[in-house]
Amino acid sequence: MIASDLLSQAYLEAQRSAITAFADAEKVVEVGKSFREIAEGVCHAIASQDLYICVYVGLLTTEFNKSLQMVAVDGEAKGYGKSLSLSWDPNSVYGSGPTGIALRSGEPVVMSDTEMASNFGPWVSNARLFGIRSSLSVPLVADGKNIGILIVYSKEPSSFGPSEIFIFKKLAKKLAGAVNL
Repeated sequence: MIASDLLSQAYLEAQRSAITAFADAEKVVEVGKSFREIAEGVCHAIASQDLYICVYVGLLTTEFNKSLQMVAVDGEAKGYGKSLSLSWDPNSVYGSGPTGIALRSGEPVVMSDTEMASNFGPWVSNARLFGIRSSLSVPLVADGKNIGILIVYSKEPSSFGPSEIFIFKKLAKKLAGAVNL
């Protein structure tokens, strides 16, 4: 195979994984009885795709340090998700990464390669240990306010293009709508 064929194959595989994850997660959102149950089901549905090795859902706290409270985490690298220190405080090292930027901007943030990202310092060695190579951080928005985050981690670099961003942004909107359950 030539390089362009391999890239096309990887791109199509990433799209297929995102679409399947969305379809499976959407079913969970429709039948879940509580936000925690829905968040756990969504994480599991996404992490069941081979490409995605960790999925994290967290809610913003009102504490002075602007941290996140983990609601659910799943995947073969869930130990990574459980160990995360995250913030949206621009003055904190833990608020300078993709998640902090996504929460401050209200827009999804892609990290194409953890080995090359300059704003991934506090997390890079642990990500390497768990085999994480790229991520997508998508804010959960309700009533025009950021209330939390959906983070999808992949074992491959460059796993999140425009199609995947669109799909996971749509899923984050559904997830945000379930927060008050």
